[in-house]
Amino acid sequence: MRLLIAITNQGRRAAVYFNRELDEYTVRFYSHGEHLTNADYFTDCKSDAYDTMNHYAAGIDRHMAAFGGFPNSR
Repeated sequence: MRLLIAITNQGRRAAVYFNRELDEYTVRFYSHGEHLTNADYFTDCKSDAYDTMNHYAAGIDRHMAAFGGFPNSR
């Protein structure tokens, strides 16, 4: 898996990785340096991965707190 981009904003970090074998993007989320493993987000759409990363970094993640992760988290 290869890191494509990461963004950090006020203790929130999101990073987009690409897995060539699965042809899949993974967004990993961090809060104050801690990886939120249950919130990893998987998609085959690059723009979806980037949008998800940007929303988290901007603080738009209310559904993560309510449901314990994104809808298609593994």
